[in-house]
Amino acid sequence: MSALYEFSEDGRSVLIRTPQTPRPWWNYLWNEEGYLVGLSHLGAGYSEHLTDAMELNQITGQGTKHFYLRDEDSGACWCPAYGPLNEPLDEYTCEHSLTFTEVRAACDGITATLTCAVPPEGLFELWRLELTNSSERPRTVSAFPLTSWSLTGFPHPRYYGNYTLTTCRFAEEINGVFAHSDHPFAPHERYKAFLACSEPVAGSDAFLPAFLGGAGSAARPALLLQGRHCTGSETVGDGNGAVLQNTVTLRPGETKRLTYCLGICASLEEAADICRRAFRPDALEDAVAAQAEHWEERIARCDIHTPDERVNNILNVWVKKEMIYCSRGKKGVRDNIQMDDGIVQVAPEGARAEMLEILSHQFRDGHTVLTWLPYDDTHYSDQPFWLVMGVAGYIKETGDLDILDEVVPYQDGGEGTVWEHLVAGLRLKQTDLGPNGLCRLRYADWNDALNVTTDEEAESVFVTVSVGYMLLEMAEMADRRGEAEFAARCRADHAELAELVNEVAWDGEWYARAFHKDGVIGGRQSKGSIIYANPQIWAIIGQLVPKERLPVVLEAMDRLLEHEFGLRVNYPPYEEYDPSVGRISAQPPGVSENGVWCHVSGFGAVANALVGRGDVAFRLIRKVMPDSRWNPVERSGAEPYVFASGYRASPYLYGWVVKPWMTGTSVWCFKAMTEWILGVRRGYDGLIVDPCLPSGWEQAHVRRTYRGATYDIAMRNPHGLQKGKTTITVDGEPLEGNVLPVFEDGRTHEVSVILEKP
Repeated sequence: MSALYEFSEDGRSVLIRTPQTPRPWWNYLWNEEGYLVGLSHLGAGYSEHLTDAMELNQITGQGTKHFYLRDEDSGACWCPAYGPLNEPLDEYTCEHSLTFTEVRAACDGITATLTCAVPPEGLFELWRLELTNSSERPRTVSAFPLTSWSLTGFPHPRYYGNYTLTTCRFAEEINGVFAHSDHPFAPHERYKAFLACSEPVAGSDAFLPAFLGGAGSAARPALLLQGRHCTGSETVGDGNGAVLQNTVTLRPGETKRLTYCLGICASLEEAADICRRAFRPDALEDAVAAQAEHWEERIARCDIHTPDERVNNILNVWVKKEMIYCSRGKKGVRDNIQMDDGIVQVAPEGARAEMLEILSHQFRDGHTVLTWLPYDDTHYSDQPFWLVMGVAGYIKETGDLDILDEVVPYQDGGEGTVWEHLVAGLRLKQTDLGPNGLCRLRYADWNDALNVTTDEEAESVFVTVSVGYMLLEMAEMADRRGEAEFAARCRADHAELAELVNEVAWDGEWYARAFHKDGVIGGRQSKGSIIYANPQIWAIIGQLVPKERLPVVLEAMDRLLEHEFGLRVNYPPYEEYDPSVGRISAQPPGVSENGVWCHVSGFGAVANALVGRGDVAFRLIRKVMPDSRWNPVERSGAEPYVFASGYRASPYLYGWVVKPWMTGTSVWCFKAMTEWILGVRRGYDGLIVDPCLPSGWEQAHVRRTYRGATYDIAMRNPHGLQKGKTTITVDGEPLEGNVLPVFEDGRTHEVSVILEKP
């Protein structure tokens, strides 16, 4: 058990025991209307609103929401969440939950409990501060919530910054500070904001320098520390923010409660209406309960129980929150469609519309933009591959083959069915070829940092082997569309591709990464890195590796690519910049893509499970999981409940985590664990049960909602196998094969799976 934190019994909360973590640990709370609060366990936070049209309103400044307390008798000042004053506390805990964050702290006989939640409806957040006097004398305490207003996030002409167009003042109608902006170029009307309180206020400031002082800061606010009261300041333009002062007197043992509401609105009248609803006695409890019900529906759709409780907590709860958070606000073809391929299993609502939106940013020739908000049409060669994966995954989850006949516009005009979009992408990959007959790299592929700038004819082995996957998936979809000739052509093309890859890209012990006019990238004689992980992994997943070569490839991966933090992207890392390789060689050795990028371990876990290596597959997942025994949080610094993009494999900041929360590692580890290790996998005709377990697991359990029914799947592994013959019963009846029937009856069906020796 860590000295820093622990999971709740149901895994839905993480209790942080101390403010002294390596860096701030964040939680995110949001609703389906696009209102989001980010907050750290140290009390820093921000708020934003993202509309359906992807118009962003950055409501508050980043990390500029704080709560301060002051003992009016002694003048002592402290913060319930420790920061930003960082004054010592007698007690401290922070509970980050799916549906709320709550900090509880005690200092000199006063206990403060501060709770934040976002209701499922409305563009506002709720904060509750409970103050308890546990001393034996009356106490007078002032509470000071503070925020700065941003109200930005949209394009506008020069000099039209919202900070010059906003008026801030105290408004009696809401018992709080109101920030009024009539920005003429704001894309929607709700660019006014407010901070209000349920109880009478002793003072306020709307001009932040009045509270902070000329030389002060959020860490040393002059008015607070000097024992003075809020000045009632107002402002137009500079310094706009909100500070409220609530002063309460507490008898010994007495508790008093203050509720705060922060949000955006179209008018002062709307703000007053929001506050009336927000200040109902049970408003915060109702918000938490409603959000909990919403999240429970998502969690219940895929629930696993393994011998590893840490895996259960993260994969059942936090990875689902991370996947959805990561996709929120991103508009990139590769990123969004990969995230959706996991999200559709836990939150299928809206998946169809999301798929169609992504496909609408494909050009008629088959390539796509990189992102459409912001717009970036740089030609990355891997994008059509992910489109096939995402659409296929959606169909396997929902059974909705009709989506293939849905008509979708192209980015550059005209329209085609979803099927025609996928065919265009496949044909592009089969015709946009370099001198060796392999797919052209273009600007880059999945590895953004491997951008060969010296040769327009450079070829990507990774993209080429991914076409193997595309061909097999397209053949299966064609079979179900009744297009037998197309399916047969795909399978014949797959066989030809296997011959080409194994003749051209095989480097003796592994597959090269790329080719350019100066030679081979990722080959035994290459300058810098001699091997990359992705060509090996995707040649396996794309079923292009001959049987006799598979042990050689696996041995090379184990020997050269596996690190204590997971799979390396490349080995050895580049030591100096090489323009023929690109940005990856400019990154210091062991940093970002020139090191351990955790996404790759998710890919690798799938490949290893596919060939029956459950121990290796699970080890890779465990290595990139937060707070692994190979990289504990005391070294990595990151939240112990979410996956990260990468780990520093450099001597400098060794083990430090890069980009927690915002990473495709989450979805790939989720899929690898649930669909390939536990082996309960979506199929066109039903759920496929094909486990590849760690040999030490005697049993495991998966409860999966799928196409209108729930499957309660109990697995037993009496012989300590990784892969074996499966004996399956459904509701007590033996099953031929390993594809569970599609019941669509709303009932729960009991499935028994026994892993037997072949």
